[in-house]
This record gives sequence, structure tokens and C-alpha cells, in this order.
Amino acid sequence: MPDFGDFLEAKFALDERSLARDVRGEWLAAMLPRDALRCLDIGTGTGAMVRRLLDAVPGASSIEVVALDRDSEMLARARASMRAHLSRRGFEQHDDADGIEAHDARRRVRLRFACADILQHEPHPGDRYDLVTAHAFMDLVPMRPLLERIAGWLSPGGLFYATLNYDGETVLLPPHADAAFEEGLLARYDASMEERRIDGSPTGGARSGRRLHALLDEAGFEILACASSDWNAVPHRGRLRDGDAAVLSVLLDAVRRECEPHVDRARLAAWYDDRRALLAAGRLGAIVHQLDLLSVAPSRRADALPGTPGLTAFT
Repeated sequence: MPDFGDFLEAKFALDERSLARDVRGEWLAAMLPRDALRCLDIGTGTGAMVRRLLDAVPGASSIEVVALDRDSEMLARARASMRAHLSRRGFEQHDDADGIEAHDARRRVRLRFACADILQHEPHPGDRYDLVTAHAFMDLVPMRPLLERIAGWLSPGGLFYATLNYDGETVLLPPHADAAFEEGLLARYDASMEERRIDGSPTGGARSGRRLHALLDEAGFEILACASSDWNAVPHRGRLRDGDAAVLSVLLDAVRRECEPHVDRARLAAWYDDRRALLAAGRLGAIVHQLDLLSVAPSRRADALPGTPGLTAFT
């Protein structure tokens, strides 16, 4: 089984195929006119979204990005991936204590790597971001307090682009011979996400896409675009594409791990072996339902989100 960083890189091409075109188009249209851009990428991982961002704003003369992750090893991988990405695009660059400075003939890029929990992150005094990005992240964190913080971090008219938000359905193809057992396993897999807690607070969980849509509206964000960004990791012209096999391997392991304490282990082992054999033959596929959302920050102070005492700092 690949480590988490390898998994993030393996799924890059699948993510790229899956991003909702309409939502991405709105995001690109909003980015293109900007001459200068300040961005925060939360849950950076290996830097996939930062790489997309740099390619999305070729006309900007100045780009500053804070890449935030609580895992220092992931940030080290993100730093290495960004150096390689900038080199491929002809940037001169040098490292300093907390990031990378780079430039070419047309623009300057400043990358900072911040190792912190998202709910403890504080921008430099007076800093505001034009864009906050969160890629395949909102299901892992308590969304209500995080949205409060994002609203306070964004400059007037700033954008929040949240992509690949899991939304409660994973389908394996072809269907298993014991379809009812597999449906039960996948329901248990979703239930494990619903049970996540951080300091007693629920995370976005297995329906983070629709929950995020509701919370953005309640918090006063204007939703500019929303569409499905489903993973379609299924054989194409008789074979799996890019890193899809590695992604499916991790998915099978995750389902087995989460379900093992709750189901008959012999039946689970038989299911797992059957699915593994199909994957080895290049015949297994998965469709995973997700949502992308692009929203603009509240322009004025808003009331607290319902059910969240003291959550009033939307500006």
C-alpha cells in the first residue's frame, strides 16, 4: 500500500479529470484579470492545488501563496514538488527559511509553507487573501468554525474554491455477486466518516458537499458555481488510466479497515480477495460522488450560524 503522499500524487490525474468544468471555468475567469494574487491553500498535502493555481494565472505579475498543512512531511514533499514545477516552467528560484522565492521575465512568485492545524492558523497581521482553496479537505474538519475563519481571512470580493467534497456515494463496478453485503460495507464506510470528531465537533463527514453548500449560504457567502466532480475511476477502452489502480487499491484497503470491526471477518476477507483479483485483472472500477463549490466572501457582518454558540465573526 502506498504511503499517503504517494496516494495523493497517484490520484492527481484522476482529480484533474474530475474537477467540475463549469466551476473551474468560473474560477479561471475570476483569476485571469488579476495582476496580483494572495492565496491560502489549506490541507496542501503534496501541493497539487498550488500547482494548479500557478498554471491558472499566467498573467499575474505577483503571486503569493501560503501552503498550510499540519504534516511537516507533506509540506516537505509539497516544497519539492513546487521546486520541480517551477523549474519545468523556467523560473529562477531560491529557498529561504520558510519558503521559495521565484521569478521569470514576467512575474514573481512567493511560496510560504506553514505547518499548523487549520483551526490554529493565523495570517500575518493585516494579511487578507484574495483566494482560499481547499482540495478534498472539508470532509476532514469541522466546517462551521473553519468557515468563520475563512470569511475573516478573505479580502472583500475574495473567493473560496472548495473542490472534490465527498458527498455520500461510492459505487464499485461491476457489482459484487453478494450485492447486499457490498452495499452494507460501503454504507459502513460512509458511517465511519460520519462518526469522525475533532475536539468533540463533527467534521464534514460523508456528506460534506451538500453540508458545505448549506453552510456557505447560511454564512453569507454567495455561491457562484456548484457542480458534481465525481471520480470516474473505471476502465476506459479496456484499461485503467493513469494512477487509478493505486487509488482503487487504497479505497479497498480503507473499506476493509473501517468495516472489519463491524462485519463477519470471513465474508469480508472473501469480498476483499474477490475485489483485489478483479483489480489485478484491470476490471475493477469505482464512481465516487463529489461536489465542487466556488463562492465569494460575505461583504458584511453576518449572524452566527445556527446551532453554533458564539460563531459571529463573519466580516
